[in-house]
Amino acid sequence: MRRLMVGTWIVLLPLAAVGQVPVTGVEGATLADIVGTETLVTVVLSRPGAEDSNLTIVDVHENYITVVSASGEENYYRFVDIKEIRVQGGLVEAKALRPRKDMMLTGQQQQALGRAVQRAQEIFQSSNDNQPFKMAAAVVMIVAGGDEAAQAAREYLASLAESNDIRVGIDAGLRLYLAGEPLPVDMIEDGLQSGTPRVRSQATFMAGLVGDHESEPMLYKMLQDRAAEFSAPAARALSILGNRDAIPELLAMLVERNERKSSAAVFGLSLLGGDDVIEQLKLMLNSSEGLARFRVAKVLYTLGEPSARRLLREEIILEPALQVEAAALLARDGDIKAMQTLRERLERKFEPTEENLLWRADAIAALVAANDRTMLGPLMDLRRAEFPAVKARVYDLVAELGQRSFIVVIQPGIEESDLAIALKACETVVALTDSAYRERLLLNLR
Repeated sequence: MRRLMVGTWIVLLPLAAVGQVPVTGVEGATLADIVGTETLVTVVLSRPGAEDSNLTIVDVHENYITVVSASGEENYYRFVDIKEIRVQGGLVEAKALRPRKDMMLTGQQQQALGRAVQRAQEIFQSSNDNQPFKMAAAVVMIVAGGDEAAQAAREYLASLAESNDIRVGIDAGLRLYLAGEPLPVDMIEDGLQSGTPRVRSQATFMAGLVGDHESEPMLYKMLQDRAAEFSAPAARALSILGNRDAIPELLAMLVERNERKSSAAVFGLSLLGGDDVIEQLKLMLNSSEGLARFRVAKVLYTLGEPSARRLLREEIILEPALQVEAAALLARDGDIKAMQTLRERLERKFEPTEENLLWRADAIAALVAANDRTMLGPLMDLRRAEFPAVKARVYDLVAELGQRSFIVVIQPGIEESDLAIALKACETVVALTDSAYRERLLLNLR
């Protein structure tokens, strides 16, 4: 008989965020003490005389915080713009359990969320001949739907997870994870022993997502496999599990030509971090060049190494093949030079190929992340591209940006005739209203 693994989901603050901004008013207080509580704070900005008071901090991201005012209006502040966060009244309220669904939506946002759930239910009911669509719709229903709809979707995914077809079971298991639901504990073991490469690959990554430390020996063996379809998900899984024994393999993968391996290494090393990783990466800069050198610099920059910013800004950003990606990385933190570089590239004439539109989406999103709201329109315009991959990327980027104010802007996507894109829009609306779901979704996308 299969047993169920009960999942307890905890939203952790990005390590890079902790300690970036001084918290005053209460001795020893940090962002981790305040986020998700009813503590009132004043955000003091770097420019003289600029501050906003009577705010509560509802979320802390890698480069910014999300706050809510006394009137229920949501806003965000980048770390680079904040001088300090002052606790009002000298008191930090006890942290309450974060509700499953975030509150304080405006009327229009509530309407958009309601329509997203309704559209997901419509697709769920009409997709008996399209299992992937039905499973994707089920996640939206579980996370944001009413009790009856959520239960129907939950039972549907649970039945598929118990299927004798391990391929179907693994797909359903991933959807259960995204919905924050438990999944059969035997699923990971069965998947890792499967003779189907795709199933083994998915089960490998899922072992990390659900915190399956018992699978680490097998994952470490797969990390050493020459095939990227096994070593890359193993690298990601072990990194999520905090396995530092994987660091030497990740360092070697970082400079490999295989994009899937190197991307997994960037993800893993950025997540694990530590002074030992930083020192080894700094040594690698002396022997790396081109794309490999950029990857090393990217991880160092993510880990807060000051010399990496100079390298990206003064050297790598000048290389045409790496310019957009380097500039986008810097621009997200408000680097003026990088932002100007992206604007100049975006102004050039271009052929509207899928590849060109994808990098344009990334560049525009980086400017939006840097608080350039004039770029939100161009980002939304890309939803009219003829390529589904471009439309999907736009919604992934909006989910990553995490701004609840974008909900109404992306609402029209819910009505797309292309059901895959409509579901993407529904997922994104829900992600912008439920931070725990958003964290799980982004972790799966990276």
